[in-house]
Amino acid sequence: MMEERGFTVRDRRRVTPDGEAMAEGEKETPRSAGGPRASLPPVDFTGFVVGLAQMALVHLGEVADPATGEVRPDLEQARHTIDILDMLQEKTRGNLTSDEATLLRTVSADLKLKFVRASRESDY
Repeated sequence: MMEERGFTVRDRRRVTPDGEAMAEGEKETPRSAGGPRASLPPVDFTGFVVGLAQMALVHLGEVADPATGEVRPDLEQARHTIDILDMLQEKTRGNLTSDEATLLRTVSADLKLKFVRASRESDY
C-alpha cells in the first residue's frame, strides 16, 4: 500500500495581517487558519443556538440584517430556521446539559411566539 504524503504551505510574504509591509527583523505573529478572524469566540452549542436565534430574529424583522443594516422580514426563512431549532431539539434529546436543553427550549418557544405575531401582522 502506498503511503499518502501531504504537503505544507508556508506564506513567506513579509506583510502583517493588515497587509502592511513588515519592518526588517520584525517577527510574524502566529495566526489561526482563519486569519484575522481568529478573535471569534470558540464554537460551542450555546453559541450555535444563539446564532440560529439571531438569524431567525433577522428574518422575523426584529433586528436589522448585520450585512446590510436593513430590516426586511422574510417569514419563510424565519419558519425554516425555527424548524431547524426544533429538529436540533429532537435530535439532541438526552444528550444536552440541563442548561443547553433549557436554552434550546426557551429560544424555540420565544421565536415561535414572535413568528405567530409577525404572521398576524403581515397576513402570512
